[in-house]
Amino acid sequence: MRERRCLQSSANIPSLTMRKLTPQEQQSELKRHKEILFATIDYILQNVKSENLDNDAFKTVEDYYRKQKLTIEKYFQEHKLALLKQRLQTLTKIPLTKADLHFNNHIKQTTGYEIDIFQELQTRIQELIRQNKITNEKQLNDVAIKLALDKQKSSKSQTVDILKSMVLNYATKAKTSK
Repeated sequence: MRERRCLQSSANIPSLTMRKLTPQEQQSELKRHKEILFATIDYILQNVKSENLDNDAFKTVEDYYRKQKLTIEKYFQEHKLALLKQRLQTLTKIPLTKADLHFNNHIKQTTGYEIDIFQELQTRIQELIRQNKITNEKQLNDVAIKLALDKQKSSKSQTVDILKSMVLNYATKAKTSK
């Protein structure tokens, strides 16, 4: 049976990054990342296919991701876990920025591995709420993603009101500083 450790973020696994991995752990992590990356690419292609691109455009996208899979396989064969982690972080930005609630579940169903692409976002949002202000566009983007997630979940909470207020304050400040 496949081991089911949770990838808590797209790029790091806290329980394993604090110390040097044994060769067996290294191989397990390489395999996990490779499988999740392949499933991520398949998921992205599936979504692109549903966007009704013309055939030439879709072939271009498909070729790009086919090359990505070859690169991933190369990194796997060369035992380059850090590069696989970087690739995973890059590729999961697509479902993250789209606030895709189905992605985590798809990865679990496809690979058996749990992943939470929103965990780091949640941590950043909690820190923003604690500070009670948005200071840059990256933070503004994080808030936009969080609000989109909450909208999809049909959740109206105090957090949503706080974030909307912070966005309004940021926009007002940005407008007056021009």
